[in-house]
Amino acid sequence: MQLCEGFFDEVFLIVGVEFSFDDFAGNLLTDEYDSKSSFITIHSGDEIIGGMRMVRNSEIGFPHEKETGVQLWNLGETVDSGTRKKMLKINKNNLREITRFIGKRTNKYVLTFDLAKGWYWYCFYNAVEACFMAVDMRLFLLCEKLFIPLRPVGIPKYCEGSWVIPSVLILEDMMTSLKDNNKELWQYILDKFNIAGEWKD
Repeated sequence: MQLCEGFFDEVFLIVGVEFSFDDFAGNLLTDEYDSKSSFITIHSGDEIIGGMRMVRNSEIGFPHEKETGVQLWNLGETVDSGTRKKMLKINKNNLREITRFIGKRTNKYVLTFDLAKGWYWYCFYNAVEACFMAVDMRLFLLCEKLFIPLRPVGIPKYCEGSWVIPSVLILEDMMTSLKDNNKELWQYILDKFNIAGEWKD
């Protein structure tokens, strides 16, 4: 599969940071999980055009566990057996929830490429094996098109203004899928030319 036409016409900087979400969202979206999170941001020049929050496991759990009814270490029989087995082997400290996908209206493919790249390097530096997320249905379908293998682990739910699918993204699965089906995106993810900032929690 080819990356979208004109992909390298505009290259964004991907930054791993730890800062208050107030700085990112203009004090619009803050909650008790901010202090237990790190942030990945996508920059065009001096402007932040996108990003996501990586929430660590803690005594208060993950933001969307209760809301979606998903028990990450006790997934039901409706979840495929391979995903259930892999999740059972993952230590809670090696799991994150991705929340607060925020992006300006730019090329949706490019922004998704960079979010996937940022996610990969965050996992690499912090020994993260998988992430849980309540992902917008349109983004879920786009990831499927790009061979980024989101695995559904719950029933779709209307949440925060859109339909979302509770899903997990397992690092090993993404690496295998991209190596086999989307080599160009995989090579882009591995190239650290536009990676900056501090990446360890």
